[in-house]
Amino acid sequence: MRKLNQLHWMFFALAFIALFSACTKEEVIIKPKVEIISPTPNTVFYYGEKVKMKLSFDDTDGIQAYSYGLIPQNLNGTNYDFEKKMSLGAFVTYFEIEHEIELPKKYSATQNYDDGEYVLRIMAEDYKANLTVKDVLIVIKNKEEE
Repeated sequence: MRKLNQLHWMFFALAFIALFSACTKEEVIIKPKVEIISPTPNTVFYYGEKVKMKLSFDDTDGIQAYSYGLIPQNLNGTNYDFEKKMSLGAFVTYFEIEHEIELPKKYSATQNYDDGEYVLRIMAEDYKANLTVKDVLIVIKNKEEE
C-alpha cells in the first residue's frame, strides 16, 4: 500500500510538472514608439504653405514601414486630404526624420478649400506586424485676402 501511495504521489507530481511546462508564456507585444516632435497640437497652417513635421520612430523589432497623412475632421464641404506611405529598405530600430506636406492654394481656380481642423496621422509598423497610430490635431485656414 505504501508503494502504491508513493506511486500515486509521483504520478501526481509528474502530471503537475507536465501541465505547467506545457503552458507557454504569453509573448509580450511591443509596438513601435512614434513621437510627433512637431507640429504641436492646434498649430495653424495656411493653404499654399507647407505643413512641416519632425518625427521619431523606435522599435527593437525594427521599423518596416510608416505613413503620414492629413484627415479632415469635418467631412462636409471642400476639404483636403493626403496620405504618403514609406517603406524602409534596411533594418532600422530608431530614427528621426523631417517631412513636408505642401498644401494647395485652392481647390480650383475659383473655389477655396474650407478652413478647418485636421488630424495629422502618423502610423508605423514593425517587422512583427505590430502597428502604432499617433495623431495630432492641427488647423488649416485660407489666408486673408488683402
